[in-house]
Amino acid sequence: MLSQLIAQVPPPSPVDIIGAIEVPAGALQYDAQSAGSFGLFLFISNLIKMGTVIAGIYILFNFLLAGYAYITSAGNTKVNEEVKNKLTYSVVGMILIVSSYIAIGLLGLLFFGKANFFLQPEICGPAGTVNACP
Repeated sequence: MLSQLIAQVPPPSPVDIIGAIEVPAGALQYDAQSAGSFGLFLFISNLIKMGTVIAGIYILFNFLLAGYAYITSAGNTKVNEEVKNKLTYSVVGMILIVSSYIAIGLLGLLFFGKANFFLQPEICGPAGTVNACP
């Protein structure tokens, strides 16, 4: 009898359990820029771009500091070894950044036919809506 009663009660919808979720004020600008599609992907894409710029600036400063240390080392072999390591790590980091973009572009091109599939994702909605899939 109890199993029949439980089976007749419909499960509550997620809105009934946690209520309606409002978009945070800081995320509204990303929804406006993404032309109605889900702004989280635009936000994450912007974070990746910003991280790449920060990494590039860090590499540039490593090159400058290594050059300054080399000029002022006066032939000190310990400092020269540190400069060599700093330049090596900076070049390896730059190669990793560039190769990750190349790998992501190739994967997007091979599997989805668009090189920017992962870097500029498009979210499609149901047919007949503004965000309908082409």
